[in-house]
Formats: sequence, C-alpha cells, structure tokens
Amino acid sequence: MNGLELLKALRKGLPGVALDMPFAMLTGHADKPVVGLAFELDVDCFLIKPITAAVMNERLVRVLSTDRPVKSPYDYHDVDLDSAIQVAEAAVGANAEIPAIVSPGDRSGEPRPAPPDGRDQPVDLTSVRNGVILAKPIATTSGHVLLQAGTELDQRTIERLQDLAEIDPNLKQIYITTK
Repeated sequence: MNGLELLKALRKGLPGVALDMPFAMLTGHADKPVVGLAFELDVDCFLIKPITAAVMNERLVRVLSTDRPVKSPYDYHDVDLDSAIQVAEAAVGANAEIPAIVSPGDRSGEPRPAPPDGRDQPVDLTSVRNGVILAKPIATTSGHVLLQAGTELDQRTIERLQDLAEIDPNLKQIYITTK
C-alpha cells in the first residue's frame, strides 16, 4: 500500500481509526498528480524534502493543534487513485506531460466560473485570508491545476498551498476575486 492508498483508506474509515486522523505528506515534488489527489483526500499538510527539524515541528504542531472538518467516508469513494497513478507513471516513463489535476470534489475537469462582478487581483499567498474566492485556477509551474477558479479557500487549504509554495514559485502568488 502506498501513502495515497493509506490516506484514502483512513478517510473512508478504518475500524478503530478516527475519520479526522491527521495525515502529513512527505514529498520533494509539488508537480505530480499525487499532490492533487492528496488535496482531494484532505491531506493535512505537506512536508517538503529536504526538511529541517524546525519546519517539521512547526507543521506537525499546526496539524495536531487544528481541528479539521470531518466529511462523510462516502466523499472519498470516487477518488480514483489507480487511474491517476497509472497516467503519471506512463507519462514519466514516456517523458511526457502529466495531465492537469482536477480540483477537489470536482472530477469533471470543467473550470468553475468566478463569481460575477469581480475582478482579478494578484495577491501574495502569505497574505491570503480565509474565505477568499479564486479568480483564476491555482496551478503548478508546469500547469497542473490544483484548485479551479471559483473555489473558496479555507485556512487549511491556504496552509497546504503555502507548504507547496516552498518548492514551486508559481504558487507564491494567486488571483482572487474582489468586489
């Protein structure tokens, strides 16, 4: 069982394991389909390699001291790990581009429109606050979409994006809708 399979099993409910079990993902690559799947499976934080003891401590303290919303185990049943991992492995083996990741909860691949009467405003990810609406999709440097336009950001999602921004400069600034 790989880490994503374990995370999915935890989120779907394992006997004797709390549904809100914190889960940290150790990775050296923000630009892989596993990151999008981890978002969809509600990973709590990303630990970016190489990691210092201080950063690891900060992230784990954050995760362990923050309540997370508990979704129904059925919310995770349709997360297709096998197809995404096979596509990624095939693309890496063929030295090809890996397709875009669909935003959490939206496997249609269709972007959601930004709210009307808004305008795009670029902001530094470190200054983003809970409840803002994305005006443009958030994507990694090579174009893999993590979150679609129209997504409302919560504090947990902002923190996970900040984690990933350590290794992907494209995630340091995002576009939000302002009225």
